[in-house]
Amino acid sequence: MRRSFFVASRVLPSLICFLHIAFAQDFTPPPNWQNTQSDLSRSQRQSMASEAAQKLQSHIDSSGMLPSGTQLTPTLKANMAIVLSSQDLLNGNMTWKSPVTKMLLSYDTGLDWNIDLSYFGLAELSAYLAYNDSTNLANAARNWDIAHTDFVTSAAAQSNSFPRTTNTTSECGTTLGGLIFDLHSDVSNQAVSTRTISSWIAFSSRLAELTQNTTYLDAAKLSIQFARTHLLNPGNVAAPINDSWSVSRCVSSGTPVTWDLGPFIEGLSIVANITQDSSYTQLLLDLVPNAVNTWTSDQGVITEQKGDYRKGTMIRGLLEAKRRNPTNTAMADLIDEYITVQFNAVRKNALISDDNYGTSWIGDSSGSSSSSDYNYAGSAEAMDVLNSAFAIAPNDTVTSGTHHSSIGAIVGGVVGGVVGAIALSLALFFCLRRRRLRAREMPTREEKLDLSTSNEARMVPEPFVNVPSEPFRPPLSKGGSSYPQAGYLSSLNGSDRMGAASSSDLITDLDRTRGADNAAMGSDGSALSSLARRLDNLIDVLAVRGVVEDTPPEYDSRHPASHGPGRS
Repeated sequence: MRRSFFVASRVLPSLICFLHIAFAQDFTPPPNWQNTQSDLSRSQRQSMASEAAQKLQSHIDSSGMLPSGTQLTPTLKANMAIVLSSQDLLNGNMTWKSPVTKMLLSYDTGLDWNIDLSYFGLAELSAYLAYNDSTNLANAARNWDIAHTDFVTSAAAQSNSFPRTTNTTSECGTTLGGLIFDLHSDVSNQAVSTRTISSWIAFSSRLAELTQNTTYLDAAKLSIQFARTHLLNPGNVAAPINDSWSVSRCVSSGTPVTWDLGPFIEGLSIVANITQDSSYTQLLLDLVPNAVNTWTSDQGVITEQKGDYRKGTMIRGLLEAKRRNPTNTAMADLIDEYITVQFNAVRKNALISDDNYGTSWIGDSSGSSSSSDYNYAGSAEAMDVLNSAFAIAPNDTVTSGTHHSSIGAIVGGVVGGVVGAIALSLALFFCLRRRRLRAREMPTREEKLDLSTSNEARMVPEPFVNVPSEPFRPPLSKGGSSYPQAGYLSSLNGSDRMGAASSSDLITDLDRTRGADNAAMGSDGSALSSLARRLDNLIDVLAVRGVVEDTPPEYDSRHPASHGPGRS
């Protein structure tokens, strides 16, 4: 009985965990989603994103300031810098470095809220990734240090020694490790918002990855643990995360918005990737399916249309989840379709005019402004979508195919030409070789010749055997030096003769060095012998023609004594 209970106690939790995973990991896109595909190429998407960025940066002056009277939250300003630098990182250039750098210098200072410190920290890190300026990394670390003074460490929670006075119970206090208060400039304020904690997690995790500093990683992990304990509801599609936390009552409450969960998914993806801890990965897999359904219409479009910046954080968070889990194709496909749905909705419903986008993606004008006013929040959110749609787009197959076809044609032409040249050379070689062999075999075919008489002996062709005792070796000057050349090639020096005339001249020169016996041949025998010698000489001339840089071979070495008599 005890054994059965022991086995059940071990197996049952594993079975429950397996069923939970199997149920949670449903990445099938809802069938009612519309416009889940786009026929726009990667370059077209890139062009749209670049045009939106051009419009956005045109409102930033040379000192990094926005037009006088423009009322924007620090969070929106930080995210404007993020979308511009993120686009540069995607494109691998520094197009927007100047406005981004100057904007950070102008606005990343004197921040009162920890959410703003975190988002400007993320903006500094985004600029660091895009432009590799260590100043941005140092500024991000500075922001983290400032916000960390309002962070509840694990030791502080266990001892109930908080960075500011709280009226919570000691029992609740021990679970508050990872909490960070909203307002930095007022230590009496006990407000805690999920969006502040989520942005802090994203900020700390990315800083940890870039610096390899475990202090930042430990802070991100502790805040994730706080969220799991007090804020998250992974099984609740309507509200997978709560909007706020009450320190005094030790409860969470409030209807969540996209930027409560978007930055949390971004930071969680990074922590799971760094630590390779399956518990973080499992939490991510539980949250993603809910994230793409919580704030969407039946068609899959995000319905949130607040006047400030929010929705872009969800797009960035999901894109990070995809990047960090490349082998999970089911989740990647779900995220791709989700982003594509938003991309098509932004193009159709949010575009006001001339790269000016409203905050509503469902065609409702309540979140938009008139065409004469530039909508900073809507345009920044749209840029998150445009950048992400460009990032997930496949390479332009048409351009790539044309490029490969051109290369194929060039390679084919070169290979064909080389093969043709080789074939022609081989044909010429075998043709000349056959003629040479025929010429050398002529004595064998003339078996009835009587070589006892001198006249008949002279009729036998003996190419390149009767040479003078001292071959003619004219010097060929090259750079102040000279080297010998075989006598029968002497006519090539200082000339470029080819064809029958050239071979005739060579043979004539060579014949002058022959003995008197060869000059006394009979008419028939003389013609036959002359033809054989001419063919033999022509073949050798063609074989060695053009060799002027290297030392030519000696005559004796080219024709060993075994080839015929008369060798001295």
